[in-house]
Amino acid sequence: MRRIALIVVSIFFTGIFCQAQRTLTLEEAIATALQNNYDIQLAKNDSLVAALDYRFRDAAFLPTLNGVANTTWNNNDQRQTLADGTKREQNNIRSHNTGATLSASWTLFDGLRMFATREKAGELVELGSLIIKDQVVNSVATVITTYYDIVRQKQQLRAVEEQITLNEERVRLAQYKLDIGTGAKPDLLQSKVDLNAQKALRLAQLTLIDQLKDRLLLAMNSNYGTFFEVSDSIPLNTEIVLGDMQADVENTSPALLLAQKNITIAELTLKERKSRSLAFAQF
Repeated sequence: MRRIALIVVSIFFTGIFCQAQRTLTLEEAIATALQNNYDIQLAKNDSLVAALDYRFRDAAFLPTLNGVANTTWNNNDQRQTLADGTKREQNNIRSHNTGATLSASWTLFDGLRMFATREKAGELVELGSLIIKDQVVNSVATVITTYYDIVRQKQQLRAVEEQITLNEERVRLAQYKLDIGTGAKPDLLQSKVDLNAQKALRLAQLTLIDQLKDRLLLAMNSNYGTFFEVSDSIPLNTEIVLGDMQADVENTSPALLLAQKNITIAELTLKERKSRSLAFAQF
């Protein structure tokens, strides 16, 4: 029984060790985020709704047909007492009434509102596509920034651990000098204080790394847990030229295109509002 327990414990810790050694690549993190991110999925759903509305964009030019139908069923019991004392009783008096109305209306001129509405439906479809692109860019940027922030903080942790090693050696030398009579007690105490400060900094650094991992998992919408490692370096592209990035940014940036599209939609909405006053002015 003890042997079985030892085997189970060994397998458990082996699994934890394997999880701790798992390396999450940036490409895998981005792919997971694009697949699971709720904001991207919501943006896709909104885009599908806009596309569905666009299919019926010409409905604004068609006549409107309204139909109403109703039916009434009555089942009554009647009891009457006349002036001469005669009584009349009737049960299950039934009646059934059915009615229906049908009306049609066709707006011949509404101040050109229908044209603005149809054009606005097309702009909303393009807006949905831009929202998806912008959300994808923002999600990928969040994943990349958080991922490399973890890499940076892990490098900082390595520097802290090296400093701890140096402080431990400093404490050992201070203790040795004190033992042979060439050192001072304050030097030993100060070296221990510095060592404890570095150990506290290491704990704070580990906490910060775990928080960044949680933030990365949130951006990925994944349940990997914090038992993963990241790469130990940040690749640099030294060939990026600022002029090349600014050359066509107005036509390639999803955020700018999204802002321009919102302006266009706002102008069409304003046309719809103004069309009411134009339509009323004809009568």
